[in-house]
Amino acid sequence: MRIWVSIKHSYREDLRISISAPSGKEVILADHVGGSAHDLTLDGAAFSTLAGEATAGEWTLTVSGTENGDTGPLEAFALELVGRCD
Repeated sequence: MRIWVSIKHSYREDLRISISAPSGKEVILADHVGGSAHDLTLDGAAFSTLAGEATAGEWTLTVSGTENGDTGPLEAFALELVGRCD
């Protein structure tokens, strides 16, 4: 599985980003990283943590900010699932 995320944000350390598989299993993609830098990008990051999960169903990306006053939009999101079709 590979994930692309682009967020414009005024203080990226405020951000917590996770993805949940259809089974409900959640993986944290970023959790308060980057210090006072702006914006956050995951550029095709590979995650094997969800290997073996069923690809059919609803995948949920959750983005939350923990501080008031710092804002920014989710600009792009893509999820590439690779597996077998039996």
